[in-house]
Amino acid sequence: MAILVDGDNLAREWLRTLKKRIALLTRVPRIGILSIQPSAVNTSFIERKLGTARELNVMITHQNVDHIPSLTKMEELLAIWNSDPTLTGYLIQLPLPEGFESLLLRIPPEKDIDLLNPESLGRFLLREYPLMPPVVRGIEYLAKAYHIDFASKRTLIVGAGRLVGKPTALWFLKQDIPFEVATERSTALTALTRQAQIIITGVGKVGLITDAMITEGVVLIDAGSVGVGDHKVTGDLDYESCKRKASLITPVPGGLGPLTVTALFENVIKLAERGGSLLS
Repeated sequence: MAILVDGDNLAREWLRTLKKRIALLTRVPRIGILSIQPSAVNTSFIERKLGTARELNVMITHQNVDHIPSLTKMEELLAIWNSDPTLTGYLIQLPLPEGFESLLLRIPPEKDIDLLNPESLGRFLLREYPLMPPVVRGIEYLAKAYHIDFASKRTLIVGAGRLVGKPTALWFLKQDIPFEVATERSTALTALTRQAQIIITGVGKVGLITDAMITEGVVLIDAGSVGVGDHKVTGDLDYESCKRKASLITPVPGGLGPLTVTALFENVIKLAERGGSLLS
């Protein structure tokens, strides 16, 4: 019988420690969120972040653009945010409309709470860095809570995207932990998943991994999220079938997602504690 991870409960425990750190700050943190034509599902993700901000007493500026704006207008907004000393940090909700990816390059590392700028990820890989990609920090917190040892198990990352696959791979490289990577188009995907003892998946494709593709006792960490209909969110795993074979599994929603959001706010607090400096 698989352990079903209760990410909401873990996040509540974590938030209690973050509240204590915020209480010690001399100034309440303030963050920005930019969303451009978010889907109903992405709007639900934003609502979760807004709710966590309220719980932590973090001030928030949410710039929601429900049409395709000019790129120049968005660049002007980010320039204002970049020069605002009262703004601890900000994020741009993904995915972005075609032609707007360059906005991520305009997020300075000292305000990049989601580590979306490749420069921020590079700093994370190459040096001791106070911030972590939120999904990676969420995985780390989960692993500590459930005593998951990546170094001693055959670990497979499925997906090489900006939010999950790439930062997780960089994290393993940084720790010299062996791992394998596959994408949804890998011809040997099933062979790789059957060999893996731990699978971290973040593709965003419904039912990508089924029970026929895994072995008994595998640890399944589902970081994929995809909308089904207007408001329902599901992950990459065929959850009902996979949970019968796994030793541990994260549901979507309610698994890794709450931990990832909490990790985002841990980054906010770290920046606030350092007064915006990443070197202290």
